[in-house]
Amino acid sequence: MGKTLYTQEMWDETISFYENLVTERCELAPLLSLVKKIARTDYSKVFYPSTSHDDLCISSGATYLERQDVPMITIQYTGEQFFKIQFWSKPTRTHDAVTYKCNSSESWSLLEALFTRLKVETDNSFSSV
Repeated sequence: MGKTLYTQEMWDETISFYENLVTERCELAPLLSLVKKIARTDYSKVFYPSTSHDDLCISSGATYLERQDVPMITIQYTGEQFFKIQFWSKPTRTHDAVTYKCNSSESWSLLEALFTRLKVETDNSFSSV
């Protein structure tokens, strides 16, 4: 199976996860909308989604072990149309995240910038191996 098919399958599973979560916690609907938006873009062909409780995590690692050594973006919906978005250069370290808090309307432009940074830092982490 090619990477694009595999990543799309993972995004579909992540959408289902959040759809089920929203049935129990309707306040997370903005996060579900954001997941669906990302899944419709070319970013979904390059990056893999994962979840940590109700946070969305995005990286170039398909598996848990692969995600430990690559940069990552995490997105948490904090309520009242605000997201906490973090960029982790080394996700296994707990103190190196750059944290942003933005409203729903600002989140997409921030994420596009972070996706670019994620690609650059991911490429750099592979070239140093």
